[in-house]
Amino acid sequence: MYRLKTILALVCFATATSSVFGVVNSQFIYAVGPSFFDEFVFEKYAIPEHWNEYLRVSVAGFQAAWWMGPLLSIPVFVIGFALIENQRRLFSAGWRAIALAFFIALTGSLFGYLLAYAVVPDDLVAREKGYLYASTMWTAVYWSGAVSLPVALWLMFLEGNPAD
Repeated sequence: MYRLKTILALVCFATATSSVFGVVNSQFIYAVGPSFFDEFVFEKYAIPEHWNEYLRVSVAGFQAAWWMGPLLSIPVFVIGFALIENQRRLFSAGWRAIALAFFIALTGSLFGYLLAYAVVPDDLVAREKGYLYASTMWTAVYWSGAVSLPVALWLMFLEGNPAD
């Protein structure tokens, strides 16, 4: 029963972590390319125009990211639940998996910026250039979630099957 409570707590923490990451990372992406938010993100998430721009960005970031926490953590922690019998080891491995996913997402956003820097032509209008930078960063964060899932699963597998 304690391990099940541990899993539920970890899923809640993963959801909170992905939500906070979405809010903060969206502020950075907005600073790089506000036109991406004006032309795509605010409309996609139906964010009212009369709100403060930073509140709008925060709400959009939250809506874009909160669901990644449960989507990625539930399979990882179910595997952890099946493989790790010790509650403390399960909790520790869960924290490491969340931290690893956070780091991979952060790296993904930075990679998106560097990728855009490498491929977006310099002769574009600043608004178009910012849009392409921001959309590349936005997309890279989602791809980093796809990368973090097998990495976190591997971490749980290693913790559940320690080398003797």
